[in-house]
Order: sequence, then structure tokens, then C-alpha cells
Amino acid sequence: MKSPPDAPPFPVLNEAWFCKHGFDSRRSSQLATDWRTWLADHRRVTRRGMYRKALELTANVHAGSVAHYLSDDFWQKLGDDTLRNLDAISRELGFDPPRRSGTRQRMRSAHRVALLAELSGVPSPRYHLEVIRSIVHASAAAHLAVSIHELSQADTRMKATLARIVRHNRPHGLIWLRLTPDWASREFAWSRKLPMVIVHGDRLADYTRPVIGHVVPSQKPIRQAIKQWTRDLRVQGGSLEVVVATMRREPSATSIRNERVDLVKAGIREAGFRATEFLVPDYSASTALAILEAHPSAAAYVCLSDEIAIGVKQLLVFKGRKEAGRVVLGFDDSPLAARHGIWSFSQHLDEIGNRVRELLTAFFEQRAGSPAAWPEFQEVPVEVNLTPRE
Repeated sequence: MKSPPDAPPFPVLNEAWFCKHGFDSRRSSQLATDWRTWLADHRRVTRRGMYRKALELTANVHAGSVAHYLSDDFWQKLGDDTLRNLDAISRELGFDPPRRSGTRQRMRSAHRVALLAELSGVPSPRYHLEVIRSIVHASAAAHLAVSIHELSQADTRMKATLARIVRHNRPHGLIWLRLTPDWASREFAWSRKLPMVIVHGDRLADYTRPVIGHVVPSQKPIRQAIKQWTRDLRVQGGSLEVVVATMRREPSATSIRNERVDLVKAGIREAGFRATEFLVPDYSASTALAILEAHPSAAAYVCLSDEIAIGVKQLLVFKGRKEAGRVVLGFDDSPLAARHGIWSFSQHLDEIGNRVRELLTAFFEQRAGSPAAWPEFQEVPVEVNLTPRE
């Protein structure tokens, strides 16, 4: 995978580049934007780093697949067509494809994993789908076969529902997305020796086997980032009010959402401003008008979703506020935020999928070597960072 000493300049990854590789014009435009955004977000961009990201975007594969492609052993997990495509793109980018000694070995059959999630009435359907996509893509790179099943936190017969899913689908592991398994469900999973990975559930102190890991956002940076962002505001008309658009507090004392809102409000207060909560029924853009009608002259708006933030910004632009792009902040750092120039907190969704995959593959590999072993529970943080825009 070495670039020749006299390698030509790195190709320009624009819309024409992606169109040439089979994407339609709309998708090509988005990929070109993603490439430029990635370059802008990395102060020290190396040629190797550009190569890896260009492979990921051009071949339309997950970053984990690129890592497999460049590894000495895991390339065998990729299909022949994927390998040929990545080889061809490597040459176009000015890199020699990796040299592989030996022949492809037969890989072990895939483990089946059941992903449990609420599929209706979720606060932010777009975010929910993006996290599911991240988990599915990362798992596929490790040959984990993921099936998706609906389960509700309000289900009073959670164990019975879980038992039915396990009986019909016979998974080797369970992923709980934004759900917290009750004690009976954990006991049932342990009786079947099914490892559980929880993603953004309640941060309980009594997690033990079969729960092997809990992927949680590391939210402490939010407070300082909000404080600095608020201090840099150009106050309009002397207002010191910053509106925080969020859903009603959750009853759990270990709620991730509650912690997030508390950190946001603390950062605003430490900057010398007043934090005002505005409760929304969900995180869709349709709530933006009600926010502005209730607080038309606020200094700024912190929205717990990018969709709300974009709606608020567009309404402010329509009302003639020139600094609209600077006084609205979102959450998730989605492609929408980049497209509309919204400052947003990134939860690094791809990293969520990678951490889930790593927990499960490590478990399956360990169990294959030592069936009696069972890992201790671990909390796996994924840091939340503010992504600025021009």
C-alpha cells in the first residue's frame, strides 16, 4: 500500500470524480461535500489518511472495511468484487494495492446478532436510523449478521417479548439500542449465555453478565464548549436569554438526555447568560416555529437535534437576522448540519457502530478459545465534540 516516491498530486475528489465511479449527481454532490468537510475538520491531513478516506467514500464502504482491506489478515473477510474495486481505486489514487501473500482461507461462519430498538414514536427518527445504520455497517464488516426487532421500553412483558425473538431467530448476541433491559430480561439472556451490548441506555450501577458493555456518550466536553460558544455570541438588543429546545426530562436519574441538558444549561449560565428550556414533543423541524413564536428575541438557540436547529435558522433568516447561522446550535453533526452551516455537537455515530462491533467480536473470539470465560462488564465512552462551521 505504498505510494511511489514520485507519486502525482492527490486527485481532486469532486462531483465529477464520484459520478465517474457510479454515483448519481445528487449523491456525488453530497460525497464531494463530505470530502471537503472531512479535509476542513482535520488540521493535519496526511496522504495516507486522505487515501483511506477516499477509499471509503469512493467504494461506498465502511471505514472498517477499509481497515480490513489494508490489513494482513482481515482482507479475507471482504468479497472478491470489493477487493477488485478497492484495488482499482487505489491505483487511481496513486497507490499500489496491498500485497497479499498466501491464498484466501475459509472464514468462520457469521454470528447472528439481534438488534432491539423502538421503531415508532422515537424522538428523532433520522438520528435513530443513522445509529442503526452505523451498527449494521460496522457489524457487516466483521461478518456479524444483524437482524432488527422492535421492542419498547414500556413493554410490561419485556422478557416474554425477548424470549419470542430469541426463540424464532436464535441469535448469538443482543444489542439494545436506546433501551435498558429489565432484570428479568437479563436473567433470561444469561440463562441462554447471550452477550448483551447496550447503546445509550440508562447508566445503571448493577450491570453485570450477560451485559458485556455499554456504549455511552462522554458528554463532559459539552459544558465548556457551550460556555465558549455562548461567550462568543454577538448579543442582539441586549438579550441574554439562550433557549434550550429539548423534550421533557426522563424519570431515570441516570438519563443521558437529562445529563446533556444539565451540561448545556450549566455552560450557558457560566457564560453569564440565562438558560430557558422550551419543551418540544419531538425533535423534528416542525417544532421550530413554536420556539420562535415563544422566544422571538432570544440571543441564541441550542437545539437538541439538527433538524430543529435548521428550522430555527431558516426562520431567523426569513425574519432578517443576519447572524442567524451563528446563534443556532444543533446536535448530531449530521450531513444536514454541514449542508446548512449549523454548528453542531458530533456524537461520532460511526464510532458507536465500531465500538459495538469490537465488543461482540472480542467476546466471540474469546469464547471460541476459552468457552468458560466471560468478560467483565465495561462502559465504553464515545466523546461528544462541538463541530464549528464558517
